[in-house]
Amino acid sequence: MTKGLLLAPLVVAQRAPLLWLEMCGLGGGSRETERMVEEKFAAAAEGAMAMQAELQSIWWQSTLAMWQGIRPPTFVQAGTRLTNAALRPAARRVKSNAKRLAAPKKP
Repeated sequence: MTKGLLLAPLVVAQRAPLLWLEMCGLGGGSRETERMVEEKFAAAAEGAMAMQAELQSIWWQSTLAMWQGIRPPTFVQAGTRLTNAALRPAARRVKSNAKRLAAPKKP
C-alpha cells in the first residue's frame, strides 16, 4: 500500500519547476497547481472517512472478540490498520500523479 508513497519525491520534483515559474509570474502550470491542491484536499477527506470506517470495524471486531472470549486486535494491529486506511487514498493519488506527470507531453 505505501509503495505508492515512495513515488512522492518524484512527483514533487516534477511539479517544483511549474510552481517556481508560477511563483515568479512567468506562466507555469496554474491548472496543475489547482489540480494538486484539489487532490490533496480530496485525499485528506477520503483518508479521514476511510479511517473512521476502519475504526468502526476495529471496534466491532474487538467487541465481538471479547464476547466470544477470544483475543481482540492489539493496539499495534489496530494502529497499522488505521494508518493504512488513512494513507491509501494519498498513495493511490501519488501513484497516478507519477504516471501522469511522467507521460510524454502532447504538443
